[in-house]
Amino acid sequence: MKMRRLPTPPADLDQMQEVELGLTFETVLQKHLSAFKKKRIRVESHLGKLPYVRANKWLLAQALNHLTKNAIDALDHKGRISVSGELKENQVHLTFADNGTGIPPRVLRVLFKRRVPGHKGQGSGFGLLLSKMYVNACNGDLTLDHSDETGTTFVINLPIAMGSQMKIPRGS
Repeated sequence: MKMRRLPTPPADLDQMQEVELGLTFETVLQKHLSAFKKKRIRVESHLGKLPYVRANKWLLAQALNHLTKNAIDALDHKGRISVSGELKENQVHLTFADNGTGIPPRVLRVLFKRRVPGHKGQGSGFGLLLSKMYVNACNGDLTLDHSDETGTTFVINLPIAMGSQMKIPRGS
């Protein structure tokens, strides 16, 4: 198994700040441009009108990166990844969906509980477990909404930053 170098986390993982979801996701997307081009994957992001969330930016970016890598692995040519969000009370509900092959039933039984094999045996199998831990550390939650042969949808719930109900990112 090839060892991969993990990105260096910030000194204080407990440090929370106001995080703009659209900009954070755009940064993650930049890391995968060649894979998107190679597989002709279309990415739709509808995060511009959301308020800032209170989170650790590094942890949140890592969780989104794992979800993105898993979606790329599950997608055939001309697949689609769609990310959108909505404000519900004091939380942002972020929906991360792909139209890939879905998660096999044997993996669904242990999802978020332990290391699970990646798509076609790729990856270390820790991505979703780490993603859930990272989002939980941001006082949020990551859940599976559904997965079948038409695709997979995850939901991330995150608290909005205090006073940011009206704080909409620039350029939205």
